[in-house]
Order: sequence, then C-alpha cells, then structure tokens
Amino acid sequence: MKRRLATALLCLSLTGCVVSQTDSVSVNDEAAFKKYIASEWQLGLDLETVEVYLSKAPANYLKADGSVKMWVRYHYTTEQALPPGWFKYRAAAYEYGINCREAEVRITFASFYPSTDLNAELVRSTSTPNDPLRPVIPNSIDSALQKWACK
Repeated sequence: MKRRLATALLCLSLTGCVVSQTDSVSVNDEAAFKKYIASEWQLGLDLETVEVYLSKAPANYLKADGSVKMWVRYHYTTEQALPPGWFKYRAAAYEYGINCREAEVRITFASFYPSTDLNAELVRSTSTPNDPLRPVIPNSIDSALQKWACK
C-alpha cells in the first residue's frame, strides 16, 4: 500500500529543514512504514489531555556547547484551535532548542496535523528560528523535556 508521509516527519531528525504543505514522500511497504515510525518515537509523557512523544533521532543528543535540538510530537485527546477559529488540529510536532546549561528553551519549528495518525496530511507549519530562549518553568512539560534531553 502506498503511503504519503509529510516531509515534516522526515525532517524531524534534521536541523534546518523547511517544508511546505505539499511536500511528501512515498512508503510502499506498510509494515516497513510502521517499523520506521516505532523506531523514531517513544512515549515520553502520558497526561490526561495529551500524549507527548519524543523523537529518538541522532540530532537530539547533547552538543559540546550544552545545547540540544529535539523533536516532540503532541497527540491531543480533543481537537485544538490556534488561534481560536483559525485552524484546528489534533497533533502537533515541535522542534525544541534547549540550552541545558542555562535551563532555557525555545520552539524553532512547528507543524500541525488534523489527526494523531502519523500519515495525516500537514495542516500548517511555521518556522521560528529566532524565537527567543525562555526560562524553563519548574514542573512543566518543558521541564520534563529538559530533564530528558540534558541527562
């Protein structure tokens, strides 16, 4: 079965990847596709309203300067809207930049999907490479991501 996968998912392991809504790749073997996805993501947090999956991509490893770039995928239990009324989504993937030494975080890329199916068509994407670093708030999802990424 031919599957379409938004290039954004393949870009999850790459730094500086920019995608549009129409970019896609084909995966002909459904079993191989499922194996690829399972090998790339692990459940990090299972909360009442969202499941947070962490990318296992090599780009996630701690760099000499104490920084980490990592991809995180959120699967929401209910439909989300951003901003209210603009567009709706059930899953989002974010590229986080984390400064482990200063406990700061920023989102540099975001993509949004209408369902939690990893084959879902991309609804919207945005790149924010100059988003300023912000302090990690204790006991937040960002705090949990920082602890995982900077260990």
